[in-house]
Amino acid sequence: MAYVIINDKHLTAIADELRKLGGKPFYKPREMAPAIEELVGGGGYNGLLGLYFKGVDVPGAAFEVIVEDCVNDDGSLFIPENMWVGKTIVGDVTIPFGIVEIPDNLFKDTEGITDVEIPAGLTTIGAHAFDNAINGPDDIITLGPDVELIGEYSFANNTFKVFRMNDKLTSISNYAFSNSNFEELELNGDEISIGEYAFQNNTALKTIKMNNGTIGSIGKYAFQNNTALTDFDAVLTAVPQGVFSGCSSLKNITLSNDITHIKNEAFTGTALEEITIPDNVDTIGGEAFSNCRALTKVTFNDKLRVIGVSAFENCDYLSGAITIPEGVTTINERAFAGTTIEEVTIPGTVKVMGSNLFQSCGLLHSITLSEGLEKISDYAFASINTGRLMSNVYCPSTLKYIGNSAFADNPTLSVILNEGLLTIGNSAFANTPGAGTAKDGEIPSTVVSIGASAFENCVGIGVRPVVIPSGVTELKSRTYYGSQLTKITLNDGLKSIGSQCFGGTYLEELSCPASLESFSTSAFTGPSSGYPDYNYFCSLKNLEFNLSPDHQLVLDNTGSYYSLQMSDEATASDKNYITFKGQGGQIPKRKATYNAAIFGDSSVNNANTVISVPWSESENPTGFPWGATKATIIYNNGL
Repeated sequence: MAYVIINDKHLTAIADELRKLGGKPFYKPREMAPAIEELVGGGGYNGLLGLYFKGVDVPGAAFEVIVEDCVNDDGSLFIPENMWVGKTIVGDVTIPFGIVEIPDNLFKDTEGITDVEIPAGLTTIGAHAFDNAINGPDDIITLGPDVELIGEYSFANNTFKVFRMNDKLTSISNYAFSNSNFEELELNGDEISIGEYAFQNNTALKTIKMNNGTIGSIGKYAFQNNTALTDFDAVLTAVPQGVFSGCSSLKNITLSNDITHIKNEAFTGTALEEITIPDNVDTIGGEAFSNCRALTKVTFNDKLRVIGVSAFENCDYLSGAITIPEGVTTINERAFAGTTIEEVTIPGTVKVMGSNLFQSCGLLHSITLSEGLEKISDYAFASINTGRLMSNVYCPSTLKYIGNSAFADNPTLSVILNEGLLTIGNSAFANTPGAGTAKDGEIPSTVVSIGASAFENCVGIGVRPVVIPSGVTELKSRTYYGSQLTKITLNDGLKSIGSQCFGGTYLEELSCPASLESFSTSAFTGPSSGYPDYNYFCSLKNLEFNLSPDHQLVLDNTGSYYSLQMSDEATASDKNYITFKGQGGQIPKRKATYNAAIFGDSSVNNANTVISVPWSESENPTGFPWGATKATIIYNNGL
């Protein structure tokens, strides 16, 4: 069955059919109305719209169904909007010569059109004109030679085989072919504008042929999720957001040197194997190449300045050495996370390294950080090594800040700190055995803040003397937990030592400075297994508190189950002491809050400048009692 729109070209054929049927021929559409209406038994004349006939069979006629003929007052033809919305059409549609525009929604949701013929002279196809209308999986749709504009959703949600554009086409609007499936697209015009989402979700499109055509502009997500597309036979002069995202078979793309910005998600999830960043690109957007599972090589240019969030994240086969060009100022979070990069060099023009930057790069074994770098953000190098021997990482003198877990969970990594560092974040080196000291074995004297668990399980620290700089006022919970620390010097300025700070270490003695204001009674509490020699506590034998005149020291028992006790084995010796040391030959006056006596008989009063008390409660029944939250020792000079 064929569907046609009649005009003067068809009048002769219709007249002949009418004669055969005994009808009277008319040679102008409006004059023919009564006879045709009588013949088909329906339809009618509308003075504003010209002739409008419902889709009915004309027995014996050359054209089985007459769609319509609409004539303007000046004699030009037009088709009203929404004429066939939702109606059933099964067969081919021919748009007659003389129609210059297909209106919006003309065949929307008709679902059964198998082919479309678009004549010369027609310049515009309106929005939704053939939306969800064409079902011709073997058909080749050829755009009329004069069409310049394809409207929004005009061919959306359809199935056909090939769509051939003409050389006059200038604009393909937003969503024009979205959710349509066809295998081949031919573009022939110059400087064609392709709108946003124009070819989105075409799972059949394999090839885009440009012939002599060029692309002037292209909208975001224009070819998103074209999962069968392998090649794009055009030189892109702009790379908008998500333009080829999800094109999981796309292997080849050519980028013009005119491009300055590769925008977010542009090629995420494609099958690109190599990419050379064009000479003038200064910004690679967030997720631009993320999840490109086949990408093995990236060549950067010298003008690059910004690498976006997750730009190359989860590019599983991106390997070998990566040198970030001198001039790059920003590498955002997760930019290379989850890759298989083995070596990386960060230039001095990068001031801040983003969080999670190289996290889970399991083969990374060589890291070069240049002078000029000021901040390594959270998790930047966390979990980068699963056992492969790594070379030392030397932090530049310009580095001021190491973020939370920045180098955590790297079993063979050694990080050498440098003078100039100010802040070490929470868990910065946790579970990284060979991390966290300067070249001379000490934490840089410039450090003023050390986070909780900063050196937790850094077992390599055990062979190094550790000196806490005077600018550090707090050692937080679990700072050296499980680190096998053997010796540490606490400089004046330290005010607080948190819970489990030294749990599981091998410390035998600790002298606390007179500046200390708060000390957790669980500071030495360690794990219940893995330390058979010391069980719940470290190996500490002597703990010394230095008290200055009018000084107040709080022993904080908050949340501590074990208080200040040693394991049975450690307390078997009578050499284990807590010592409170005063100044000027005076005896500290000991005062208990919450009705708690402090490590012995409060009536003791002798001329010694040092009071020594056995460690365990069994030898000191008036020691720190169960249930007490805090006890305060006040040393008043001269009393």
